[in-house]
Amino acid sequence: MEGKRQSVQDICSIIFNIIREMKELRNKIPAQKPPQEPFVKVTFDVAFKATLHHSYSGFVIRNSRGLVMGSGTVLNKFVSDPFTAEAIACLQALNFSHEMCFSHVQMEGDSRTTIVKINQVLPDYSDTRTYIEEIKIKASFFHHISFCHVDRRANMVAHMIAKERISLPEDRFWVEELPAAAEAFLARDLSGLIPQI
Repeated sequence: MEGKRQSVQDICSIIFNIIREMKELRNKIPAQKPPQEPFVKVTFDVAFKATLHHSYSGFVIRNSRGLVMGSGTVLNKFVSDPFTAEAIACLQALNFSHEMCFSHVQMEGDSRTTIVKINQVLPDYSDTRTYIEEIKIKASFFHHISFCHVDRRANMVAHMIAKERISLPEDRFWVEELPAAAEAFLARDLSGLIPQI
């Protein structure tokens, strides 16, 4: 539209159309496909308090019907940054999945950096390398495993479980359950709706 004079009405119309399109895009649901048998989907996330150097891991394991097989939340002290916190959460979710005897696992997290580092073949020289290397070693304990990045909105159940740990007096693990704070997000996931934040 360079060099073309437009009326105030035309400009307002363009702005309103852009706003409408942005709202529509925001409401689009990220693909939430359940895993196929015999796989389970393990989503993990963190809440991070930089001032305390604390991270709060949250993770949930779901089967092919989307039902919760297990979940947990853990406080981690002396965590330097959010990237390290995400790697620690992934490792804790992996350990929990192994302890629950799952052998076919799809790991999902919303930290693209963490997922890329886990999937890369080249050595990692970042601050998270110790955790990334341990994740790769633990991954060999599973028959089949994959690590995928997901949109933050598709990871809200794990995020709410992580936030729940802030108010809990100790680490918690649930079998076929999850904290009440995350149940609404699970219900929305199962119904195909992603909540607005």
